[in-house]
Amino acid sequence: MKRILQAAVLLLVAGAGALAPARAALVDYPISGRWASASGGGVPDCERPPFMAFVGYRRFDFGNSSIPEYVALSVVRVDGATAFRIVERVFNGMVEGEMTYTLFLADADHAIMELQATGRRIALLRCT
Repeated sequence: MKRILQAAVLLLVAGAGALAPARAALVDYPISGRWASASGGGVPDCERPPFMAFVGYRRFDFGNSSIPEYVALSVVRVDGATAFRIVERVFNGMVEGEMTYTLFLADADHAIMELQATGRRIALLRCT
């Protein structure tokens, strides 16, 4: 029993060590908080979906996507202080891949996501 316990502790320690480099490679988004599409008119309150939340290196999508969580793999400034090329890892249990877009920051409360694959532009407003 003692050997089994020692082996389990060793596996836990080794596993924790394996996760640390993966987190170190992740980078935080250049914005934070809750954001919603600007297409609805007015300032969104984000009490109900749809909206997205940027939290450190994670982005959560509430209401508009079959993929509820994204992880930033790369955030590269491409145009002064206002544009960032972002590569995200997506995984929902069935779909795994990467998504690339450019995030343009107009000011502290306005941003635009331009999806690389389609060229679609999504205007975002910071929630109140």
